[in-house]
Amino acid sequence: MRRSALYFIFVFSGFFISNFFSVTIFGQTNEERVKQIRSMYAAVNKFEKSASAENCINKSEKTPSDTGFSTTWYTQRARKCQFSEGYSKISFNLEGREWASDGEYYYKNAKLFFIYFVSHSECGLKRYRIYFDVFGGIIRVLQQNEDCSNELQGENFEITDNLEKRSILNKVNKDLSKAMLLLK
Repeated sequence: MRRSALYFIFVFSGFFISNFFSVTIFGQTNEERVKQIRSMYAAVNKFEKSASAENCINKSEKTPSDTGFSTTWYTQRARKCQFSEGYSKISFNLEGREWASDGEYYYKNAKLFFIYFVSHSECGLKRYRIYFDVFGGIIRVLQQNEDCSNELQGENFEITDNLEKRSILNKVNKDLSKAMLLLK
């Protein structure tokens, strides 16, 4: 009996401690984290407006048309800035024939906390807002569509399917990879 009582106390203590630390230290509700991210987002953009060019690396290059038969050249731009309090931001604009993408990636202490990404096509655009928890997991993906049909005009909706969230993240990170090559 004594051994089972000690076992119970051990298990209960472990459960209590793990829940206490996960909720009070590591964990937040998604809504609390989104509020925190919005505050950090505002801080980064405030730093960026007041920052000198010394804190940023700007690169651009002209690339030929991605169709192979056009003589059009497109400008690819990327920017990486470091700010105080451990904040940094990578932004880019990539262009091609009948498409473009703009991305902003926000970091605190080298950990990604938010992505704002816009994908432009000949007849519309998609905006994504991707929020991350403190461990780098996706907590929310908002999508906003606009197209030429006037059927989809700018209402945000949340993506809830985990596979779709991962697919969107993979898509936006492909363009981040292209931008990072510019910054090297």
